[in-house]
Amino acid sequence: IMARGLKGIKLHPDFQRFEIDCARMDPIYEQIEAAGLPVLVHAGDVRFDFSGPRRIARVLDRHPGLKVVAAHFGGYTEWEESLEVLAGRNLWFDTSSTFWKISPELAGKIIVKHGTSRFLFGSDFPMWRHDDELRRFLALGLDEKANAEILHENAERLLFTS
Repeated sequence: IMARGLKGIKLHPDFQRFEIDCARMDPIYEQIEAAGLPVLVHAGDVRFDFSGPRRIARVLDRHPGLKVVAAHFGGYTEWEESLEVLAGRNLWFDTSSTFWKISPELAGKIIVKHGTSRFLFGSDFPMWRHDDELRRFLALGLDEKANAEILHENAERLLFTS
């Protein structure tokens, strides 16, 4: 992966049909961590129990140095649980596939609680159009510094610094 210039790995436990915190993943997480690669994980979904915020928290407990990006604000449709169990943890969050479903007030609350320095803008293209997602993000009314962090600075720090 690294020899080909890739900057990270994506796991989608709901599609791949595995529990993100299962012990058989530990050797894989250890290799990802040793390589210093970030791992983007589909996070949460009330329809399945493969990747909810509590499962992600267990992965972080066992692999505290793993660079995890929890998609969809840390738990698609499980945002209250994300606030409860992931806030303040050593991980990142993205905004993909969330703005159409979450209220701007709750989105803002989650961003503030987790911290703007831990969020990455994402659109989940082709599911959602980039320009529509950007409009929804900007409608949150965050300040210029927070917008710059979330739109590009955090990704640059995560992907291009060791």
